[in-house]
Amino acid sequence: MSPEIQKIYLDAWRNYYPIRHAKHMSEQHKTILKDFNEAGVELYYLSPEDVSRMKELAKPINNKEYFEKMEKKGIDGNRFIEQYKVLYEKYKSE
Repeated sequence: MSPEIQKIYLDAWRNYYPIRHAKHMSEQHKTILKDFNEAGVELYYLSPEDVSRMKELAKPINNKEYFEKMEKKGIDGNRFIEQYKVLYEKYKSE
């Protein structure tokens, strides 16, 4: 592939993938919850306080390693995470 085509491909992938991935995960999540419900599995959910605490505890581990890997690939990991958060908020109630 020529450098121009490679750039178009990579730019399109970087813009498309985060959106498609979030949608796919949302769809998978719905299917899994439905299957669990039909199987009689009882799910327990964390309180909002516990969710916040878990997010804070995981930040140093997830972000450092993730951003280092993405930077080596030439991908803006911060942008990906921010886009993921926006899409998560958009689809979490579905």
